[in-house]
Amino acid sequence: MWYAFCPMNALAVEGTEGPDGFFDAVQSALGVPVVGDPNDSVLDAGWFYDTNFHLNASGKTVYTRLLVRGVKAMLGDSNPTDIPLPAMPELAQAGAWAGDDSDAPCFTFEDRGGWAAVVGLTPEGAGRERLTVPSTWNGLPVAAIGEAAFVGGGRLEEVVLQQNIHTIADGAFAGCPGLERIALLGARPSDCRVGQGLLNGTDATVYVPPEALSRYRADYFWSVHASRVLSEGG
Repeated sequence: MWYAFCPMNALAVEGTEGPDGFFDAVQSALGVPVVGDPNDSVLDAGWFYDTNFHLNASGKTVYTRLLVRGVKAMLGDSNPTDIPLPAMPELAQAGAWAGDDSDAPCFTFEDRGGWAAVVGLTPEGAGRERLTVPSTWNGLPVAAIGEAAFVGGGRLEEVVLQQNIHTIADGAFAGCPGLERIALLGARPSDCRVGQGLLNGTDATVYVPPEALSRYRADYFWSVHASRVLSEGG
């Protein structure tokens, strides 16, 4: 038996350790040979669709080539791998969306190269009961909410997320004991990627447009939170 690592979007890998710690844990737990270097499974974002694991057609070819080369190395086969590399598709950039930016002074941001992420609250934001995440900051589209971005919002009761938000990190709302509502204005759940730890540290309920409720509850990423996703106004 052999074990091979699944591909991972490089944009989703944080810190400096990479997957090496996971590699050691897998080898220790399974006691079987691991095919290839796990760092080779961390691929550029252009090889993926709009998720961190779903390879596009070109990405599948790239990963197949890596996997074949890894297996051949395990077998001691030094023959070249005759799988040509495809061109990387152009990565769709987060586009600006004209929305409500009135609460922008309540947040701190990080420039992620062409787009911005919410990474914290200012003193003004920490004292608010309701906040709307803005659509732009310094001319950049605000496309993501980072881990622990709302820490310090002890008075916060409601957060409104507009259509511009495409990624919400696990634990983004931790540290908000009074948070009751996370209102999503977007009607397409596939436009906003979340993890299983989205609601870690909060008892808040997610409210979505009525026409989108069934889609959110059935979505690959949102379905794990289905019991806490309700219809706005329902």
